[in-house]
Amino acid sequence: MLLNRRAKKLTYPKWSKQHLKSVPCPRPETQGSNALNKAWEQVKRVPLLPLARAAGCAARQVIDAAAAVALGVSGDEIADWRRRLAREPTITNVRATDCAKELG
Repeated sequence: MLLNRRAKKLTYPKWSKQHLKSVPCPRPETQGSNALNKAWEQVKRVPLLPLARAAGCAARQVIDAAAAVALGVSGDEIADWRRRLAREPTITNVRATDCAKELG
């Protein structure tokens, strides 16, 4: 959501209570919650690579596998999202004209 705001400075995000209540969250003691807890324990002391290098970040792979369980989607789908996010121009600072040259 923050990436959609094209600003030079990130401000503290504000959401309404109604919006926060609409965000899905796994209930404690469910398979998704347990997977997220285990992932946290595995990577809590492992640095995350910058988003531009997310595709190869071992910590993000552990987190994403747990997120797949929590969301009920395949790990491959989450990995695809991670790879796509890592290529986003807002993450890589690559300009559209540079992308066109690469495809070229």
